[in-house]
Amino acid sequence: MLAMISPRIESILLKLGIEPDVIVKRNLPVGERLLRLWCRKISPLPDAASARHGSNVTVRRFDLDDLGAKIAQQLRRKRPHDHRTHVEDAYAIQWLVKWVLRWESSRLHKMATASAGIESGEIECNPAENTHMALTLEEYERLNPRCEVEHEGVKMVFAAPSLLTRWRAESIYTKEPWTLEWIATFQPGEMLLDCGANVGMYTIWAAATRGTRVYAFEPESQNYALLNRNIQHNQLQGLVKAYCMGLSDKSGLFDLHMADMRVGGSCHAVDQALDFELKPLKPLFAQGCVASTLDELVADGAVPVPTHIKIDVDGFEHKVVAGARRTLVNPAVRSVLIETNQNLADHMEMVRELNTMGLMHDRAQVQRAERKEGTFKGVAEHVFRR
Repeated sequence: MLAMISPRIESILLKLGIEPDVIVKRNLPVGERLLRLWCRKISPLPDAASARHGSNVTVRRFDLDDLGAKIAQQLRRKRPHDHRTHVEDAYAIQWLVKWVLRWESSRLHKMATASAGIESGEIECNPAENTHMALTLEEYERLNPRCEVEHEGVKMVFAAPSLLTRWRAESIYTKEPWTLEWIATFQPGEMLLDCGANVGMYTIWAAATRGTRVYAFEPESQNYALLNRNIQHNQLQGLVKAYCMGLSDKSGLFDLHMADMRVGGSCHAVDQALDFELKPLKPLFAQGCVASTLDELVADGAVPVPTHIKIDVDGFEHKVVAGARRTLVNPAVRSVLIETNQNLADHMEMVRELNTMGLMHDRAQVQRAERKEGTFKGVAEHVFRR
C-alpha cells in the first residue's frame, strides 16, 4: 500500500494523465490500481524477449530512453477531434509507472527530475541492476487493453490486444465513413446480417448506435473470439449473435487459408487459396472451418430474412451472393453493402445481377468509396438499396 507519493513521482504521474490521489486513496493492490489507471493514447511497449520461468513470465527491461521519447511523442500527438477515441493500452505506461513506483522507495536518488525525464526521455537508472522485470501470469491475465469510442453519446468498448485491433478502433470514423452512413439509416428492430464480421467493429456499431439485431459470421478463430469479447464488453448479448462460420456458394467443411496470423487480420480465403484479386495465395496456415450458403440457413429457419446485409470477404463476395440469390430477391431485404473489386469481371457481373434483382446502387457513392491508389486500388463498397 502506498502511504505517500513524492513530488517528483507526482509530477510524472500528472504528465501521464494519472491522478496521484486516485492511486493513493483506492484500497486496491498496487498492480490492480495501475492496471485500472493507464494513461490513454500511449503506444504499446516495443518488442521484448520473454521467457518462461516456472509460473512467471520474465520480460527484459525496456530501454527507458527510447520509451520515454516514445511516450513524450505520443503525449504531444494530436488526434482529429471527431474521432473521440480513447485508447487504454496496458503496456508502455504499465511498465514505466511500475518501474518508477518500485524505484521510488529504494532508488529515488538515482532518477533525474520528472520533467526532464518525461520531456526528453532521459530517465536515469543503473543499467547493471534490475535488468529484468517479472510479470506473473496473474498480472499478465489482468492486462486488458481496450479502446473506447463515443458516437452521439453512445460509448462503445473494443478489446485491443494488438496494434492491428487498436488501429481498427482508432480508424473507424475514417476507414469507411460510407459504411457508418449506411448503418445510420437502420431502424431499431431491423436486422443486419454481417458476413465477414472480423472482430465486430460494424456489428457492435450497428447494435449499439441503432438498436439493430445482428447475426455476425466470422470463420477465423482468433477474430471470432475477439468478436464475442466485444459483444460481451458492450453488453449486447440480447441483440447480437455471432457464429464461427463462413458464408459461400456451397456448404461443408473447408480449409480457411490464412493470409495473416495476427488477431484482427483479414484477406483469408475459404476453400480456394486465392487472394482478394483471386490470384494464387501462399497461406501461412490452413485452419479448418465450416461454411454454408445463406439460402440454406434461411430455408432451415436458422437465420431470419435480414433487413440489411453486409458482405466483406476479401474477393469472394460473388460466391456469397451466388449462395444467397433466393434471399436477395425477397422484398424484406432492403439494402446490401458489398465490398467490390471493380477490377474483377466476376464482381462487376455480381453488381449487374443485383441490379436485376431490384437492388440499385448510387454511382456517386461508389466513386467516393473507391480506393484511388495503393494495394486496393479499384476496390469500393457498393451500397445497394431496393
